[in-house]
Amino acid sequence: MMKHLAIFIEIAVALVSFSAAGPVKELKKRQYFQEDCSPEVTLVGDGNPHQNYFHQQLSENIDCSGDAQPCSVGESDSQSFTVGWSITTGPDDLEGWISGGFDVSETWTTGNTYNCGVAPGQVGCIWYKTAHTAYTVHRVAPDFCGIPSSPSVIRGPNTNNAGGGYYCVIGTCRSKGEGYWDSYQPAGGPHD
Repeated sequence: MMKHLAIFIEIAVALVSFSAAGPVKELKKRQYFQEDCSPEVTLVGDGNPHQNYFHQQLSENIDCSGDAQPCSVGESDSQSFTVGWSITTGPDDLEGWISGGFDVSETWTTGNTYNCGVAPGQVGCIWYKTAHTAYTVHRVAPDFCGIPSSPSVIRGPNTNNAGGGYYCVIGTCRSKGEGYWDSYQPAGGPHD
């Protein structure tokens, strides 16, 4: 009997010591303790995939206006650029990149081993079209974490630049490294 009384007193002292350390938070009905509230980035529905194209001038302008012979612009006149994924709309606080199941990568490097012929009296340059798949994603977290789920659109370069490539421009060259996004955005994932 004395042994049981001693154990009871030890438990009571431990409980008093524990509650004296600070207030004990109570969980409300249907509330659960969750240590990890980090959200997961997932597609919204099928992701509404569509193609986006980034055009960039790789070379210097080659002016053949004073030449009687054709000239060319090639590797020695151009530079390789790396194009990465981006968030085009929505919050830019996503925790990392996802492929969404599409055949895309985080980066693509253009290369610079291309050649364009330029006729006498013309100015020419090399341009590159990097094809991207744009898809809608959002952050998903357990409801009790209080993290909002706002949609964003990720643009990832297509693997092996499917649907893109280099091309020659005559007469309307800009400056090496200059680029722009094309407004033509066909529906669907990567395609040639």
